[in-house]
Amino acid sequence: MSKHNAVKVVLSTILIIFVLSWIFPAAYYSSQYVSEGRIQMGLFDLFNYPLTAVSYFGYIALFFVLVGAFYGILYKIPAYRTFLEKIVALFDGLEKVFVSLVMIIIAVLVSVCGVHYEIFLFFPLIAAVILLMGYDKIVAAMTMVGSVAVGLAGTTYAYNNINVLISTLGIKLDFEIGVRVIILLVGLVLLIFNTILYMNKIGRKKTVAKVVEEKAEKIAEKVEEVKEEVEKKVTKASTSAKKKTTTKKSTGTTKKKTTSKAKSSTKRNVKAAVTDEDVIVVKGDNSFLIPKGKPGKHSVWPLVVFFILMFVVFVLAFIPWNENALKVSLFTDITIFRNPRIIWSKCK
Repeated sequence: MSKHNAVKVVLSTILIIFVLSWIFPAAYYSSQYVSEGRIQMGLFDLFNYPLTAVSYFGYIALFFVLVGAFYGILYKIPAYRTFLEKIVALFDGLEKVFVSLVMIIIAVLVSVCGVHYEIFLFFPLIAAVILLMGYDKIVAAMTMVGSVAVGLAGTTYAYNNINVLISTLGIKLDFEIGVRVIILLVGLVLLIFNTILYMNKIGRKKTVAKVVEEKAEKIAEKVEEVKEEVEKKVTKASTSAKKKTTTKKSTGTTKKKTTSKAKSSTKRNVKAAVTDEDVIVVKGDNSFLIPKGKPGKHSVWPLVVFFILMFVVFVLAFIPWNENALKVSLFTDITIFRNPRIIWSKCK
């Protein structure tokens, strides 16, 4: 079943690594190449290694869980869907520009700040906007994952990305910085070109909300047409009934019969208006990625202010201000001067 594909991939990967550990020797580099020979995985290791991985990378898993909880709360707020729709409306007709700007921003942040997994904080927002624009999950993946890969390949001042190379090769952080900038630019150009090429190939698809809106309009138009036809028939039947009948009683009975027939005819025609051929089916519904909207007006300015402030703080927090990179000591000095003893010593 498709919903278990992720589990199958994980189990298959573990099985492949298990087999390869019995074929290839293990080695690592610590100032020099160190070979450890074959370290075969056993059945006990299948349970031990996941716990070891959690002990080393548990904070990353916790970060992803907290991000999921954060957006789980946002999805319950009706204004969040309105906020997403306003972004989509702002870039209506400029979807390729939006995707290109997002890729440039993510790649530059990863290259300069080393936020290759921290940037995931904004991924659900970006994915929802791209899907609401009418594109598929591949465009969203190329935009987010592709830009992170380009930023890693063209790392400039992100010490976290290349600290192993710096310590192993004994080079400085700005070693061949011009070449790395060129790699970043070339990678971005290729990524943007291929993404736009794919977007042109698949075209924009109608979202579920758009399809429902169009279907409702289509049904409403057919219902109005049916009502007009029924009113004409009722008027015509009433006129002919008046001519044929001579008493009020017979006329009233005829009107009732005519009206009941008209009502039943209306129901049949309305049902006919909503046939299977008129229902547009949208395959690949991404409702779990796009929050549901609620009717009514919702103020979005608190979300706008919140996301802008969060992004600014995010960037300022991860820019390498220290002396090893940009050589800006402002934030370090501010932190130091929080200590009263240092303040007193500086005053002396």
